[in-house]
Amino acid sequence: MTPLAASFVKSATQFKDKAALWVDGESYTYGHLHELALRLAGGFPPSSKNGIDTCAVFAHRSLVAYAAIAACHLARYAYVALTPAQPVGRSQSIIAQSQPAVIVVDAKCLKNLPLLLQKLTGPAVILLPDQDASPDWAAGFPQHRFLHKGFLTSQAEPRQGSGHDLAYVMYTSGSTGEPKGVMVSHDNVATFVRNVVDHCSYSEADRFIHLPELNFDLSVHDLFSAWWVGGTLYCVPQDEVLIPDGFVKRHRLTAWTSVPSAVLILKKFNKLQAGAFESIRVSMFCGEPFPGALAAEWMAAAPNSRVDNFYGPTETTVAVTAYPCSRGTDFSVLPLGEPFTGQEVVICDADLKPVSDGETGELLLGGTQVSAGYWNRPDLTDAQFIERRFPGLLSGRWYRTGDLACNQAEIGLIYKGRATRQIKIHGYRVELGEIEATLRKFSDKEFVAVISIHGSGGEVLYLSAFIEGLSSDAEKFMRAESAKVLPNYMMPRYIFSIDAMPLNSNGKIDYAELGRVNERRVKVGS
Repeated sequence: MTPLAASFVKSATQFKDKAALWVDGESYTYGHLHELALRLAGGFPPSSKNGIDTCAVFAHRSLVAYAAIAACHLARYAYVALTPAQPVGRSQSIIAQSQPAVIVVDAKCLKNLPLLLQKLTGPAVILLPDQDASPDWAAGFPQHRFLHKGFLTSQAEPRQGSGHDLAYVMYTSGSTGEPKGVMVSHDNVATFVRNVVDHCSYSEADRFIHLPELNFDLSVHDLFSAWWVGGTLYCVPQDEVLIPDGFVKRHRLTAWTSVPSAVLILKKFNKLQAGAFESIRVSMFCGEPFPGALAAEWMAAAPNSRVDNFYGPTETTVAVTAYPCSRGTDFSVLPLGEPFTGQEVVICDADLKPVSDGETGELLLGGTQVSAGYWNRPDLTDAQFIERRFPGLLSGRWYRTGDLACNQAEIGLIYKGRATRQIKIHGYRVELGEIEATLRKFSDKEFVAVISIHGSGGEVLYLSAFIEGLSSDAEKFMRAESAKVLPNYMMPRYIFSIDAMPLNSNGKIDYAELGRVNERRVKVGS
């Protein structure tokens, strides 16, 4: 079996009668989840010998979704998560690219399935595990085989595979507007899970929160860390995802994982009180810069928890470095820390030559968590994954993150912003993250975002800033103080106060939506 299938089967055997999953108000044991996964796997066609067959999981965070992911690995398939939280057009694009041989669908997503099937060029097996019959419209897709609950009765035997097999293909935003699929192997994920289990001392006693959609790679941490050690995964109901404090308290959760913006939302609704999350013993934050002041507030709210800032792009399997907040939080944004076992980092200049400690350059990541590249995109893979040898380092293959960082003794990596968020305005190179940090400091507001507005020729015309809940007096003070440290060309032309910062389905600031808000407000002169 592949490493993730083997770890799941081991936990299902050792902890058969213990809760593996809480979802939609019900608790399911490892034995039940294992049995359902095997029945689903029984509907999968035999996998090829190269370990790159894909199965699309088109489901909410439901029992079907979790069982389908386990079934994929038992059947030696890689899963492709399609969340109904994203536009159907994006799911269609992913289906068109990945051309899955199997699609597992839950009841809530069934009505949109025909739109996805239009993008398949070959036959597929469609599994409907919570349906008593195939839908009437299935007759319009005679090339596909539909299997509902009544046909999913026989249990499959786990198929043999290797660590080189793909565990999942995770689609991220692409610069061309088309999503790109990151191919992550079982060895990649198993290495990450071993590292994080060791780092966080997870055990079968832990109760893991699950907040993100399954197409966001923080979900990889939640599912496979829990199932690796025999812990219980608690899927937060959709109506509590933004403010899950009550859920955490009711279920006495011990392991928290989220993007930092989730803490900002709790703070906004006055849920970040001292001692509010006393049951949590491990807190992992990842996915975006984590303000040090906000981390300190979380530490007070979860006083019994170790708190870590993790860092890693999807291309290097969730996270490759960690900074323990016990080392201090007196930073504008927390450091990225140091790499996990078997992972390496190097900071390079524009010529891909290593820089000295304290100097800023592009961060490159190497090691056993670096993925194979992009699904059917050798051009993108060659551009982002490079072969290179650096003195004193073992890795020969590196992922170019596009993130800027420097290394500081006794602290590790310091995040310096995105190279791709660097712009050129009036002849000067500007890092938008630097402007955001300055405005955050002088506005005393956490939700701050700066965008650049471009002309028809691609040139930057001006900058706009968006700050949640900014009063007119606070804006005057912030402008005056920011002008003392920012040159004129770095000062936003417009500073807008907004009631709520727009967030995407992964809880990150939605900069594209801010562009649309800017256009509307500038037009009306507000």
